[in-house]
Amino acid sequence: MNLESEILKENSKRQVLKIAKWIGNNPARFKLLMELFLYGEPVTTQRTAWTVGYYGEKYPELIKQRLPSMLEKMNGNNVHCAVKRNVVRTLQYIENPRSQLCKAINMCFSEMASLESPIAVRVYSMYVLEKVAKQEAGIRNKLRVTIEQMLPYSSGGIIASAKKVLKQLAELNRNK
Repeated sequence: MNLESEILKENSKRQVLKIAKWIGNNPARFKLLMELFLYGEPVTTQRTAWTVGYYGEKYPELIKQRLPSMLEKMNGNNVHCAVKRNVVRTLQYIENPRSQLCKAINMCFSEMASLESPIAVRVYSMYVLEKVAKQEAGIRNKLRVTIEQMLPYSSGGIIASAKKVLKQLAELNRNK
């Protein structure tokens, strides 16, 4: 299979699953996917993002070693929202290494608070920060305050997720 051709052929869940099935747990094929995601042309990177997000959920151990490069990619110039959405989505499923935790936290706070960020990126960022807050009590208050400040300007999807996260934070603080 010519991976890049298959990625560019069609942007659908069916195609993502077909590509993921071909890659499987094969490290060489996964490396090719990540090279296209990290270094491909913008349209290739955009189309590859969905498959990378799928791997973040299904095979987090493969993604974990690529996290530094993925965070760099997300913070680059003119990054398509599909890239941001799938990088942050992936962060929900992996244990962030200590060396990358601060960068991931800062990135998620920035995306969550940005009115320009797509709703999915903001919501995924909120859930990533909730996950981190379970281990790092020091960010709980900042997360609560940030969510409360953004609520008046938020859509229904963000409000619904925010209420869930605020409830979890209150529970975490009760169980100190």
